[in-house]
Formats: sequence, C-alpha cells, structure tokens
Amino acid sequence: MKYAVLFLISFIIGIPAVWGQAENIPLNNEVYEAIKEWSVRGLIPLYHDANPNLSRLEVERILRQVNERDPAFSETDLSRLEKFRAEFFPEVLKTEKAWELFDFNKPVIRIATEFYSDKTKNCYTYRDEYVTLYSEGVGYFTFAGEVDQKINRQAGLYYGGFRFMGTAFKNWGYNLTVLKGGANGSHPLHLAVDPRLTYSFKYNENLEPVKNYDFTQGYIQYLAEPAPNAFFGVQLGRETTRFGYGYTNSLMMSGEQPDMDFIKFRVNYGYFSLTSLHASTVGEYHTDRSLNYTKYLALHRVGLSFPGLFDLGAGEATIYSRQLDLAYVTPLSFFKFLELSLQDRDNNLFFVDFQSHFIPGFEIQCTFMMDEDILSNLEDLNRFSNKIAAQTGFWWSRPAGIQDLSLIMEYTWIRPYVYSHLIKENNYTAYGYPIGHRIGPNSDELMTRLVYYFSGRVKLTAEHRLQRSGENRYDSDGILIENAGGNIFEPVRETDSRKAYFLDGERHQKNRVILDLRYEFSRNNYLNLVYDLTGDYNQSAKKTTSYSFSYLRYTIEY
Repeated sequence: MKYAVLFLISFIIGIPAVWGQAENIPLNNEVYEAIKEWSVRGLIPLYHDANPNLSRLEVERILRQVNERDPAFSETDLSRLEKFRAEFFPEVLKTEKAWELFDFNKPVIRIATEFYSDKTKNCYTYRDEYVTLYSEGVGYFTFAGEVDQKINRQAGLYYGGFRFMGTAFKNWGYNLTVLKGGANGSHPLHLAVDPRLTYSFKYNENLEPVKNYDFTQGYIQYLAEPAPNAFFGVQLGRETTRFGYGYTNSLMMSGEQPDMDFIKFRVNYGYFSLTSLHASTVGEYHTDRSLNYTKYLALHRVGLSFPGLFDLGAGEATIYSRQLDLAYVTPLSFFKFLELSLQDRDNNLFFVDFQSHFIPGFEIQCTFMMDEDILSNLEDLNRFSNKIAAQTGFWWSRPAGIQDLSLIMEYTWIRPYVYSHLIKENNYTAYGYPIGHRIGPNSDELMTRLVYYFSGRVKLTAEHRLQRSGENRYDSDGILIENAGGNIFEPVRETDSRKAYFLDGERHQKNRVILDLRYEFSRNNYLNLVYDLTGDYNQSAKKTTSYSFSYLRYTIEY
C-alpha cells in the first residue's frame, strides 16, 4: 500500500499542471443547463455528461468554444452566454463587470448601491500567479403552503452559509461549503418542498427547540492537462454528484441521493473517458446509534465518443457494508469478477448506455442495467432473479422551430427486486434513500418536460410524470403479507414465489404535475414560484387521493 501511494504521488507530480481554475462548479449552477442544451444542438463538440461535474477551467473552455463558433443564437442565448462569460472568464475579475462585498478599492456607498446590480457577484475574490479564491455567501428563504380548501398547513424553510472555492498552486482545486438552516410549520410539507431533509441527521434527530438541518461539502482535487484538451483528475472529499445518463434521474446515481465522501479518478482524452469513484455512506437512520453502520459504493464507467454520431459507455457499481476493500478502489478492474473472488457477498450492478449526436437539435439517450447476473436465466424473464431496468428518452431543442423551447421525454422501467439485496445492509441506498432512480423497483414512469426561456432572466418549466408501481402488501400491523418486489428494503424470501411479474402487488398510478417559474431579477438573485400536484389512484382499493402545494423561494448566491 505504501509503495502504491508513493507511485501515485510521483505520477501526479510528473503530470503537467493546468493554469488555475481546477475547482469544480456545483451541479446546481445554471451553466450546466445551457451547456447541455447547446450540446444537444451540436454547438459543443465533446461533452462527457455521464459524469457531469466540470471544473471551472473546463466550463471556461466550453464557453469559449461556443463563443468562437458564433452560432445563430437567439437574443436569449446571447444574453445567457454573456452572463456566463462574466461569471467564468477570469479576465472579468476585478473589473467594472464584477461586484464584491469586500472591495476595499471602492467607497462603501457604491458597494451598497450595486448590491442588486447586474454585475457578477462574490463576497471576495483573489487571484495571483499561484492562487485563486472565490468567496460566496449562499442562502435561500422559502415560504410554502398546501393547496387544499380543507387544509391550511404552511411551512417556512431557510438556510444560509458560505462557500470558499478556488485553485492553489495552479492545479490543486478546493472547495469548502457549509450551510445551516432551520424549518418551522408542517413537517410533511418540509419534506415535499426539500426532499434532502429526509437524510439530514439533525432534522431527523429533532432534539432542539427549532427543527434545523445542515449540509456541508469539501474536497481537494488535482487536475492536470497532460496533453491538449486531455484532463486527468483525482478528487478526494464530498460534493453533490451524479453518475450515468438520465433526464430525470440516472439509474446508477440520481443526483438526488445524499452527498457522499469519495475518491474519484477521471481521465478525458479526446474521444475516450474513464471515471472511477469509490464512496462511503451510511445505512438508514436509527435513534439507537449502535444500529447505524457505514457502507461503501464503488462506480466506474468507460466511454467512447464518435463525433457527429454517438457515445457508447459501459460500467459497473458495487455496494458493500464491511471494512474498506481495496479491490474496489482500483480504477481499472472488473467488479463482478472481483466480487466473486471475494466470496460473492456484495451487490453488483452492470450497465451500458448510449447517447446520439447524429441529428443536431435532437438527442436520444438509452441505458440498460442488470442488478446481479441474469445471463443464466434469460429463458424466463419473469423469474425473480432477473433484476433489470431500462431507460430511454430524447431531448428536442427548438421543436417545430420554436426558439428558446426544449421538449424532453423519458421512459424508465424497473423490474421487481432491482436495487434490493439478500444482505439488507447492501441494498442500493444511502441513509435509507435510493441511490439510483427515485421510483424504485417494480415501477415505471413516463416523464414529459417543457422548458421555455422568455428571456435570459425568466424560465418556465412544466413537467408531467405518469408513474405506475406494484407495491408490497402489508397487514394492519405492518407485517409483510405479499412481496411483489416493490420495496428496496424487502429482498426475495424463501417463501416468496419464484415468479416476479412486473407491476404485481398493490397497483398504484400516480400523476404528478410541476410548474416552476424562475425569475432572476438581478444577477445572483432568484425567485422561484412552484406549484406541485400529485394524484394517486390505488387500483386495488379503487381509491383516489391527491396532494398539492406551492412555494415561493428566494435564492441568493454572492
């Protein structure tokens, strides 16, 4: 182990450094929306979005590519591009296009009057030959209420914190983010508005007078460019990430799962990409802390790009719950065979994916996933052990020639028992929350989304989700009486049928409509008005229920 570490250090030192900007841009930054849309339209030659987290340098390079091509943008496109140039081009720092709270070269009164200006904003920035620093204040304030004539429950959510990010000594990126929040009002409404509270320890512990929660991230990353437009990165720490394709959720790592601590290796070289991630997380929450435990997730993927045609990828995921196993840390390995050599104790998934590029403005994505080995039972696809899932969809930019509009559709199909495991600690969850697609096993979903930009400041998103599921049946005491493979935490038992038919069990059909109007009334100041309606039809009981709520959120990131 000692020699392996020394080899890795010497290997990293020997790679040429990049010029600054090695820190990653958080996934919730709206620049990712623009990059994805412009990629669909063929304006970006290469974009490896199966692992979408990009460094500031990579974002800058992509934006310069789009700018240099000078495409026939709409006024909205040009407005968004200009905004991102001001945010990500380093030459804009310390100019009249930027605003800083702690700018000691400007009068205090001028700083105050420009608080709501359209300049890109930071609390403080610093840049010299060796170090860059971006210091931001982050916060949001949300007021929510249920939309029901008989119920008048309301809730408030708010948090604030800071983010320090930048690059030290040209190629060491870093990030430290700490957010602390509080909540009042209706508990179910809290979780509906911000599902992340489901896996907040302080929120679930609930031992203090005011319900509170926190989110923290931090990492260091070595990023090098050993050849032109070839990036090698090693990252250690915690940040929000996702893995695999998917316009709603990925089958492998949705992006909505709890943040994990990980070590990640990635290489992008021309048309080749390799990503390997090994993360630690926890099982479901127990008030008895002796029942809590640590579990590990290993993921890797190899991708090949064929310019103007398509991208192909293949990868694996393994989850296990014992001490750290070095077998799964190795970037170049085949997890399934490693798992067998380790006495077949772990939960292994294999996937292949596809993304098209042969029609500018129209992209197709497909993913096929196997949970454990199904090849020996292909003659009986309804067998319980055939745990497979598939996802396909398209992104149509400017449908029927309508500028600033995108139409996105995606169908997800997941068979019974997918993500579950005979060893309960090895189910495909973190903190009791799905790591993969949120609909879970024995379910399918058809998602339709329309995104329209009225301008560079105003965006409307309208989304409809039609979800069907076959849920397990329980008696009045909560004891399982029919296992239909619809619960990640309930693997197949010896007494269960060897057949597992799709959508067996207690059948539910849900229709969910989400309307989200976002308005950036000044740079880095956002208002979101959201309406969310879910109708649930229990076909077994012939009963319909509905739940709706709305909220107004103010977000600030300076």
